[in-house]
Amino acid sequence: MIARRAGRVLGAAALACAALMAAVPPPDASQSPPPASGAAISVLPLPRRLTLLGAGWCGERFRTYEVRFEGVPSEPGALELLEQRWGAIGVTPRPGASVRIDVSKLRPDEAALSRDLGDEGYVVVIDRHGVRISAATAAGRFYGMMTLAQLPQRKRGRGWCLPDARVVDWPAMRWRGLSDDLSRGPIPTLAFLKERIRAIAAFKGNLYSLYLESAFRDPQEPLASPQDAITPRELADLAAYAARYHVALMPEQETLGHMHRLLSYERYAGLAELPHDYVLAPAVPGAEQLMQGIVDDEGAAVRGRTPFFHLGGDEPNLVGSGRSADLAKRVGPEAMYLGYYTPLFAAVAAMGMRPVVWGDFLLAHAGAIAKLPKSVVVANWHYAAEASYIKYLEPFAKALQRLARLDGKQQQFAFQVFVRDCHVFCFRNLIQNH
Repeated sequence: MIARRAGRVLGAAALACAALMAAVPPPDASQSPPPASGAAISVLPLPRRLTLLGAGWCGERFRTYEVRFEGVPSEPGALELLEQRWGAIGVTPRPGASVRIDVSKLRPDEAALSRDLGDEGYVVVIDRHGVRISAATAAGRFYGMMTLAQLPQRKRGRGWCLPDARVVDWPAMRWRGLSDDLSRGPIPTLAFLKERIRAIAAFKGNLYSLYLESAFRDPQEPLASPQDAITPRELADLAAYAARYHVALMPEQETLGHMHRLLSYERYAGLAELPHDYVLAPAVPGAEQLMQGIVDDEGAAVRGRTPFFHLGGDEPNLVGSGRSADLAKRVGPEAMYLGYYTPLFAAVAAMGMRPVVWGDFLLAHAGAIAKLPKSVVVANWHYAAEASYIKYLEPFAKALQRLARLDGKQQQFAFQVFVRDCHVFCFRNLIQNH
């Protein structure tokens, strides 16, 4: 990666590569003997357990299917994606179809799996009786249907069939998603963004982060964004659309650095740390007040649809060197940072979401880590692949350990930390996994 911002494209590219890989036909059954395991069947992401049953390969060709939800709500988003994918290979939904798909809660004989499956796991069984998808939750049933969507196998000269198989699967990470930079170049259309949401969901992602910077058209601050920026109504529409596919839409609004466009206007220039700078000055009261208004308006659009709101905060390289120099000298950079962000953290929490911030400032000023509100999620960005990312987590783990020694209540300081590589989000609770 040449630059971190350019690296945002890699997340999309990685997703596109995944889609292409999934589209590659699996080995032709007519040209090879029945496999002894599910290794010959391509599914992305790879399920934890995929076992072929009986003879293990395709049965009769199928052209139609019928989905029945038994004792559970329908999943319209999953039905749409299944129809879209199978329609491309000439398989269509129809009552009384050749393949029946039953979707239900876990069966009594699957109860022992419930602990492993958690909130998003599922079981798929395909045999001569049809297809059965079971899960304890709506999300699990959705992901089971997404796995089924990838399972048809091509039979040379005989169309498509489903292998007799059993899949037991659950995610390795609670949050799996994509960061999408909308602030550089033409702003995508809503249709394009909805297509991206469907692609994320089809591969069992559940988080879509829109990097907005100046790409949100706040009605109170119209100068801060271009004419084609995302409006509050459009952001609310996207959040509702994403929820249909079990995807949480997380706005990422820069609130300290990377405010080039906004600070280029004379109206806002006095909020900059230095003349013609891209960093807001924490010492100027209007800076935090301006950003709180924008955060409030964006948060209102997604409230109730996502557990997170990203406040940015990366690369504030010159903060404390201009208009905030006296403040930084008087209280220190850590207190200056926390004083600026604490009201923003509170505003996000008041809307029922957890605030997220980039971790580079905190890694450089580790004394601020232990003073973060316990609801804050810290996101670490990094350019390159490394053998281990533990050095980016250790400062946070050490802060937790110090707090635990002080009062013996480690569980109260439940920071979450995730490391971003190629702008793909995967994070776990630090206390449980460090």
